Amino acid sequence: TRFNHIKYLPLKRKIDGFRVFCSNKGQGCQVVSTVGELSSHLGECPYSRVPCDKCRRSIMRQYLDIHRLHECPKRVMNCVYCGVAGEHAVIASEQHQARCPDYPVGCPRKCESGQEVKRKDLKSHADVCPLEPVRCKDCKCNLLRVELGHHAKNQCEFRLIHCPHCNRQGTYKAITPHTKICDEAPVECPNKCGQDLKRKQLVDGTHSEVCPLQPLTCAKCMADLVRKELVSHNQSCPKRIVPCGYCHQGIPYDELQVHVKEVCGEYPVGCPKKCNKDAEQLKRKDLMKHAEICPLEPVQCPYYKVGCDTEVIRKELSSHMESYMTQHLAKVTEAHEKQSIMLEKQRAELMEAREENAKLKMTTTAMMNSLSFEVNWPSIKRQLSEQSYRCLKTI
Repeated sequence: TRFNHIKYLPLKRKIDGFRVFCSNKGQGCQVVSTVGELSSHLGECPYSRVPCDKCRRSIMRQYLDIHRLHECPKRVMNCVYCGVAGEHAVIASEQHQARCPDYPVGCPRKCESGQEVKRKDLKSHADVCPLEPVRCKDCKCNLLRVELGHHAKNQCEFRLIHCPHCNRQGTYKAITPHTKICDEAPVECPNKCGQDLKRKQLVDGTHSEVCPLQPLTCAKCMADLVRKELVSHNQSCPKRIVPCGYCHQGIPYDELQVHVKEVCGEYPVGCPKKCNKDAEQLKRKDLMKHAEICPLEPVQCPYYKVGCDTEVIRKELSSHMESYMTQHLAKVTEAHEKQSIMLEKQRAELMEAREENAKLKMTTTAMMNSLSFEVNWPSIKRQLSEQSYRCLKTI
């Protein structure tokens, strides 16, 4: 390279001797080496990121072996059920588990036989499963195998029974749905108030009008409560209006702290720059005015337009102006020179444009003179108005 030339060797040796942090310092590497040894360190730095040779994912060198053994989606593994070998992403996928013949799916009926049924044995298990659906030979209804005997004696829809509430007689098929809608059936209050009720009291709505546990909604905070809590809630509602202790404005109770800390103009926040003791009682509404006179407020140098980017506090501005007077004068001179060069360039471009315009006028005049027109100007003058005639004569 250009630094390998013999005259640059001392400079190169000096640069190579500089001690620098490893470029992986942000990842945790604390190694400090010379510039010349940095490239060799990076080739073995445990915090360098290198690609996995299988999935090409970028991994820290110190974690590469762990990634290859336990994390890489393309590592080879065997199915723990059927023993088929393949990539981890394929073997561990739901698609493989959905077709693995030895995968323990268990009984789809959740029977309590205690056996782990494999997918390939599901059909044979269904012939003995106590929870397998079967058909009653009398009513042709579907039920579980374990319930077949009890159903024939006590549940078949063709046997006669009585309604336990109104004593109505009928078949099991007719009485069963009747018991669910019987007006005399005892029911529990949906609000769990503990009163003994019949279904017809709930249907006509008489109970909900007096139930102490009837759900209601607060009109202010929209909170859900019950009827017996309504009076006490009105005294502790988070949306009840309370006066601010500083500006005396009515504020919802749950917004009072936010109002005081962030909004209230009368709250004494003090000068954020801690400029003096008198500013400790400064109100929030006066912060903007105080910032215009605060001696500790950062201000920009008046010469920022000519390149001075210094930002100082207001009380040190005069000192800055005195200390950097020479630099400011130099920047003003430099800006003036740049402006003069720009004006000179614009002047030259203007002169060139004028010359081009003059040439264009001469060419146009020559072309107009080469054409011969026979125009009866007196006749045109009579037909045109005075204003139109002046415009035409000007052309």
